[in-house]
Amino acid sequence: MAKTKSQKIIRNISLFIVTFTLTTSGTLESGQATCPCNQKMETKLKSSYTYYTDTQSVLEFRFQVNKKDRYVDVRLVGQNFGPWDGDWTGKDPQSFLRYLGAIGQDVSKQMQKPIIKFRVIDLENHELGLFQYGK
Repeated sequence: MAKTKSQKIIRNISLFIVTFTLTTSGTLESGQATCPCNQKMETKLKSSYTYYTDTQSVLEFRFQVNKKDRYVDVRLVGQNFGPWDGDWTGKDPQSFLRYLGAIGQDVSKQMQKPIIKFRVIDLENHELGLFQYGK
């Protein structure tokens, strides 16, 4: 069955609307990732929390912050260790949780979100740990 001229027009308009919507939503999401508040928080974390140290470990991190609707996502990218590195596996768990708690407190206060979700990864994007500050 051949399409009428009006059916072709409606189809083209529909395709345009769908394409525009998908393109715009992608732009908004990527714009949120580069929000000045995220960059400001990353700079603060870099100046105050780049290094975690205890008696066994010295871990260096780079931070990626992304404010979401209900929480803040903070990625800690390990710069000097991998999943099986002794500095990572030998860290003091309680001391590391206190370190994350201090970061969580600063991020929560600055970005006005009660929940901070941490994801620790290495340079090869291996996920090393998931942690949460707040409820």
